[in-house]
Amino acid sequence: PAASIEIGAPYLRIASLFAVFQAVTMLLGAVLRGTGDTRTPMAAMVLMTAVDGVLGYLLVFDVLGPGGLGIMGVAIAFSAARLVAAGYLALAVWRSPVAGALWQGTRFDRGTARRVLRVGAPAALEQLVSIGGILMASIIGLQLGTVSFAAQSVIGPIVSLPYMPTFGLGLATAAAVGQSLGAGRPDLARRYGIEAVWGGTAVAAAMGLIIAVFPTQLLSIFTSDPAVIELAELPLRVMGFAVVLYGPGNVLPGALRGAGDTRAVLAIAIVALWVVRLPVALLLGFTAGLGLLGIWLGLAADFVVRSVASYVRFASGKWQGIEV
Repeated sequence: PAASIEIGAPYLRIASLFAVFQAVTMLLGAVLRGTGDTRTPMAAMVLMTAVDGVLGYLLVFDVLGPGGLGIMGVAIAFSAARLVAAGYLALAVWRSPVAGALWQGTRFDRGTARRVLRVGAPAALEQLVSIGGILMASIIGLQLGTVSFAAQSVIGPIVSLPYMPTFGLGLATAAAVGQSLGAGRPDLARRYGIEAVWGGTAVAAAMGLIIAVFPTQLLSIFTSDPAVIELAELPLRVMGFAVVLYGPGNVLPGALRGAGDTRAVLAIAIVALWVVRLPVALLLGFTAGLGLLGIWLGLAADFVVRSVASYVRFASGKWQGIEV
């Protein structure tokens, strides 16, 4: 609708101007995690969330101006938050022991660039594939109507609660696996991967149980619309049991990335998202008539494939001998 585009276009304009600071935040955070420092990136995320929340509240609602800024306040708040986080991490890297090595030399090193591209290009393509799949899933959800898409948008943040800790464990595992392989300890790298999977699965299962038992209460935090809550309750309860797959589905790909096996992770992402998730969502959501439940079962099928394929690749041990 034209009204939605009129509201969304300025939002996207501001967000795109500050997207570079999101990239800086991710890259500098990865540098610090690679050295084993996961606390500083965590502190940066806490700072970013605090700035985003406080400034967003002040701008969105009628606090700093008559009537509030609405969605533009959201755009300004998260853009400023990313700027603050990027500055914090830049200062942390500058003061860290890796600063000298990071800025050392002025010549372009083709050998280093080739190594970065060999590992980084598939990883970057994996993210593009993933983002494209998520956008397509949203477009599919929009076809079910406004109420259904509102329910889908509310379910998303709730099921992301167990997703983010397991994704964080995947980042930490990548650093631990990479350091272990660099030290000539593939046995230790394998142990890190196994221990992290068990930890991630336990965290996801515990949080998933809460989601499965209290879906209505969790939905009520985000919306008071009874139609949205009624439509979202069953899919959210089902996803409460499915999120246990976030453990292996997020941690094992992290271990493979840490070993430089980014091509295998890319292939797994393509199959899980485009060959499984989207067709299953279309089949169950529309052909089988399950609606919103069918769309979320597509995500569950995605993580079944992602978990099994990642486990098979990890168990093969081929990632231990990849040249980075």
